[in-house]
Amino acid sequence: LPEDVGSLSSLEMLNISGNNFEHFPRSMVQLGALQYLDLSYCKRLKELPGFMGMQNLETLDLSHCNLIDGGLVKDIGCLSSLKVLDLSGNNFEHLPQRIAQLGALQNLDLSDCKRLTQLPEFPQQLDTIRADWSNHLICNSLFQNISSLQNDISDSHSLSLRVFTSCANNIPSWFHHQGMDTRVSISQYA
Repeated sequence: LPEDVGSLSSLEMLNISGNNFEHFPRSMVQLGALQYLDLSYCKRLKELPGFMGMQNLETLDLSHCNLIDGGLVKDIGCLSSLKVLDLSGNNFEHLPQRIAQLGALQNLDLSDCKRLTQLPEFPQQLDTIRADWSNHLICNSLFQNISSLQNDISDSHSLSLRVFTSCANNIPSWFHHQGMDTRVSISQYA
């Protein structure tokens, strides 16, 4: 990837998935018009690009990048337009609390994150969560976060939340997901 990629100021879509990059040019932060960024399957990635200047980014695919705790850059919370975040297939144990700052986030994919043991609070606008853990601790954390999110759903423009999870058989007895004015649907997938 050329060092001056940031000079492509009108670039809206960038798919560099499946490459052997370890680092990205620092100039990537200048891609202010970028709406779609696919870095999936960049398994040798040691450092993500900064996201500070990517205020129009709506979709970010970081799936299967072997990311670990601390692998997400600190400025991920500044992606105010981000609607879709795919973190599936990574090696996190914890996700950064900054995920809750993604106010436009509607779709979060955490499937195949087998080491994940704790979840942050979810942003209020979240519409779809994809998760496939069999770990009871993470299932409990998932439902606790959904429960607190459900209380906020009535204040947002969205009145439903879709959760796709293999935890569906392990729904805690305290979790009441049917409210008067909200709907949380939990679907099992294999």
